[in-house]
Amino acid sequence: MNASFVVQGLGMLLGAILLSSGLLCVAARAGARVQPGRSKPWLAAVWVRILTGTAGAGTVIVGLVPEDAGSGWHFTGAIMYFLAGAAALLVLGILWLRKSAMAWFILACGGVSLAALVTGGLTRMDIPEPGTLERIMGYPVTVGMATAGLVIAQRVHRHRKQARAAAAVS
Repeated sequence: MNASFVVQGLGMLLGAILLSSGLLCVAARAGARVQPGRSKPWLAAVWVRILTGTAGAGTVIVGLVPEDAGSGWHFTGAIMYFLAGAAALLVLGILWLRKSAMAWFILACGGVSLAALVTGGLTRMDIPEPGTLERIMGYPVTVGMATAGLVIAQRVHRHRKQARAAAAVS
């Protein structure tokens, strides 16, 4: 399980590094262009990358420092993942609201995760099934990030297919 956390975190870090802000801005709308520094969507996309990287780093920490190690680093990494991951999904969902129907699902994933995190904070995780609440904090982030990846991959594929068709006609 700890190894899977490290792999997931490294994947999120790599995704945050490799995805361009422009791609995040327009992935849900083929053919649109965003000029860096001239629009708020570009800035929001930069924040999605920063928050995704932070969540990925937190996941790596959680995997490297298991909860039973008794270190505060595990708690810090978990909070980084839950908070930054939910925030990244909320910002991305808002960024894509008029560009993709999947924006609502991504927003819902971020909202559920954030609501569970707030619930955990207010109750100090002193509830009958704290593990269930942790999963409600974490799984929506994983599902939301995967959904965003699928939207981006589908749009990139469509764009490349259109570019090949246009080149063949020319």
